[in-house]
Amino acid sequence: PFTCTQTEYWIPSSDYNFLAIANATSVTPATGAFPTAINYEADGSSDLLLSEYVAVETDAQSIPTSGVNANKCVAFTFKHLLSKVHFNFVNKSNSDKFTFKISEIKISGTYKQGTYDITSDKWTSVSDPTGEYSFGTASNATNADAENTAIAIAKDASATSHNACLIIPGEQTWKVSFNCTTFYDGTNGTTEMSNDEYTEDLTYTFVENGAYVINVELSAGKPID
Repeated sequence: PFTCTQTEYWIPSSDYNFLAIANATSVTPATGAFPTAINYEADGSSDLLLSEYVAVETDAQSIPTSGVNANKCVAFTFKHLLSKVHFNFVNKSNSDKFTFKISEIKISGTYKQGTYDITSDKWTSVSDPTGEYSFGTASNATNADAENTAIAIAKDASATSHNACLIIPGEQTWKVSFNCTTFYDGTNGTTEMSNDEYTEDLTYTFVENGAYVINVELSAGKPID
């Protein structure tokens, strides 16, 4: 909740404007006026929210004993200024004898710095594409230790990355990497066939308030898609 350093009272027959920002690194101008721009440094987990101007007109009379008129609380409607991303891995093998475990899912090349212009409602500059984030393992909601333990993905099944990351929007090229362990269920039990790290470039234009699922298809003996 918002609090003041001292108690403030509504003034009857007056107009008030409110604006709210959550998790900004800094704003421009810093003092003396409503912000016109939001300066943000991304960390992958903190969301950036904006509720634009809310106009309030007070009643003509106030309650003498408290100085507060009949106006109710000011309601803010926030919007997300970042993009949310997570991974989904699907076992598309033709045989149910192959399973996969995915770990160490990472991306690098995201923007670390950005400026959002409140007047034009858009990101006007982004910079420093050196951000690197970990998505953990591929797991599901029933796995209690999902962050550290990958589940075995059976034929036609899927598992999602333990973490989702919040990124500054815009067109960017990432380096995506993950570790894939392939198992084969034969007559003598389950055997680990291979343990490999895969790296691939991904270029895409992400928009604010967008939630993205990056689907990765796995199939034994075939290229990863």
